[in-house]
Amino acid sequence: MKPTPDTYSPWRYRLAWGLLLLLVFLVFFGHHLMPYGIDPADRVNLMKGIDPATGKVKMLAPPFGPSWQHWLGTDHRGYDLLSLLLNGAKYTLGFAFFATAVRFLLALPGGLFSGATGRGRGVISFLNVVLSAVPPLVFIFPTLFGSAAFLSPDQTVVLLFAMIVCIGVPQIANQFANRSQFYAERLYIDAARTMGASTRGIVWRHILPHMRPELLFAFLSDFIGVLFLIGQLSILSVFLGGGETFMVDDGPPPVILYLTKNGEWGSLVAYGAKYIRSYWWLVAGAGVFFAGAVLILQFFSKELQRYLSSPAARHQAKPILQNRPLQAAVGGFSALCLAAVLLLPDHAPQQKNKDSAEAAGSPPPRTAAMPAFSSSAAALPSEDEIMRSEFQADATNFFQGLKTDWTLAAMELTSPPYNPSRKYETPKQPIPPFDQWIAAMKERNLSYSNIGKISDGPVIKTDWGAPIETKQVEVYMHGPDNREEIWTLYMNGKPREPNKIVSGKPLP
Repeated sequence: MKPTPDTYSPWRYRLAWGLLLLLVFLVFFGHHLMPYGIDPADRVNLMKGIDPATGKVKMLAPPFGPSWQHWLGTDHRGYDLLSLLLNGAKYTLGFAFFATAVRFLLALPGGLFSGATGRGRGVISFLNVVLSAVPPLVFIFPTLFGSAAFLSPDQTVVLLFAMIVCIGVPQIANQFANRSQFYAERLYIDAARTMGASTRGIVWRHILPHMRPELLFAFLSDFIGVLFLIGQLSILSVFLGGGETFMVDDGPPPVILYLTKNGEWGSLVAYGAKYIRSYWWLVAGAGVFFAGAVLILQFFSKELQRYLSSPAARHQAKPILQNRPLQAAVGGFSALCLAAVLLLPDHAPQQKNKDSAEAAGSPPPRTAAMPAFSSSAAALPSEDEIMRSEFQADATNFFQGLKTDWTLAAMELTSPPYNPSRKYETPKQPIPPFDQWIAAMKERNLSYSNIGKISDGPVIKTDWGAPIETKQVEVYMHGPDNREEIWTLYMNGKPREPNKIVSGKPLP
């Protein structure tokens, strides 16, 4: 008999397991598959393309649409979107899984014992009503917003994790307390009590085994709920692993965005949705990854439910030691994971596409490159690492502009706060000492390589009269025959501020 959509189907059940294992593989090994890196040195700042306004071939700035070099395109910073999404899988799915697991570890014992004994039912029900009546965003966002001024990025992630866990515990505990109470009223439970079984023995030996399928379905449902909550928080610029500010100057007025550094999926969806009319690929790739993960989890939950509700399927199932197809599938997946660990690199190449890198004018990475960001919450980048990353990104864009077009370099200069009564105009011509720098780069055939030591710089008074406390940044310039020169940039030392270039030290 041909299976209907509501009956168990072996091929659909195997497909559900295969898709679930694909998600697991992305979480643990997705960052090994990145075609490009996601450090500032890996940005594609310029690329040859057709100007939609004139129809002529010229150097264009990101974002770039999908191509053979970048299958899902790039974002406004020039990062490859596929690389960001592959790296962000462990943040989005891993964080949601651990948050859901901790919820169940805290809620399950209390809910089972409360339902079996009747103790604490009022407290659990009250907390469930209070926390279910108000959307989780109302609890989470104001707390994080108010504590952002005095918490480090590490502490913010810990607080976010704790709040997501605590908000979900009463609801799960109440759900399993009701189910535990239902089973506790069965006759076989009364018989166990009559024979002297303890409450603990009744819960773990008689009630919990009957609730295992319900426990698994509830876990998958709550897992999906946490994923949606992460997506909602991303719309409010609350996402995992930290972010950076970036100014988008597609048209007046410029817009400052807060973008993810690690490719967390929810933040990429929220960012891409703002530009769905002009740059559709920004939200398309992230939306497919996020929606695909949710659909895979729902599909697996549905197929598992059909399997468990089919007595014939469970009766025909063989033990693991006798199930050859299952052993082959587990062995194949284990071999694939082992091959990923042994054969794939630990990180993406700095520039895999040489032609794209040369077109963008990106400098070769210096040996003393900035450290990569860790995937663990306890090893998120420090403030010094964030500052170095911002300085490196702005310096890369600035020197690319000095080499190709001054108007691009001028976009990285510090500008005053918006004032409708006083319009600030970006310098049309190179200002000192950068005019000297441009001449030296052409005369000596020098190219920017990387930034070096960062120290406190002087207080510089800007053209609009505001003093700025700067950081003195060493800049490494490379020329023919491995000749190296060290120049000095003065950059705005205030963290998470766009356009950090203030001035420079004249060359001797």
